[in-house]
Amino acid sequence: MGEEAGRKVLARVIIEVLGAPEQYVNETLRMVVENIKSDSAYELLKHSFFEAAPQENKMFNAFVETEILFKDAEQLVSFCFDYTPSSVEIIEPEELRYAARNLSNLMNDILLRLHTMNVHLKNQNATQLIINTNTENLLHNIIRLSLKHGTKDSAAISRDVGIPQHQLVHVLDDFVQNKKIIKEQDAYRLP
Repeated sequence: MGEEAGRKVLARVIIEVLGAPEQYVNETLRMVVENIKSDSAYELLKHSFFEAAPQENKMFNAFVETEILFKDAEQLVSFCFDYTPSSVEIIEPEELRYAARNLSNLMNDILLRLHTMNVHLKNQNATQLIINTNTENLLHNIIRLSLKHGTKDSAAISRDVGIPQHQLVHVLDDFVQNKKIIKEQDAYRLP
């Protein structure tokens, strides 16, 4: 393989999938490999699956080690954004030479993708903040409705609200701290 930009790049790539259940993780990884095989932008030369293994929190981790031939370094970068591999090792060529213009174009493509991802992440964070605020307001209203007929303990409120008691206690404590409700002994009431 040659050294100039635009020449083919052979890379060893590891792609991991983390999730649950175990069967889903294995199937997802196999679908990823099928997607790679069907893409004409690169050639999957070989691959080895490592089946899902248990991790913490009842999650499973599986990975595939591949060798892929890319038409050029730009395609390798694009692949990395699309599949987010955990590891990439360029096997050939040993050196890549870039004209300043080509390297500038590659860097601008990377920056554009990073900017797009950043905007998406900020939008997701803003949406999550709205959802969290609305959820807290709804929960506050439901708790107020539960307490409208008098003082109740956390078990009774849990039954009214439909949230497990062990999760609701933290919310109730937060509402007490913010003076939205009052706690007397082991019971709660409206202010």
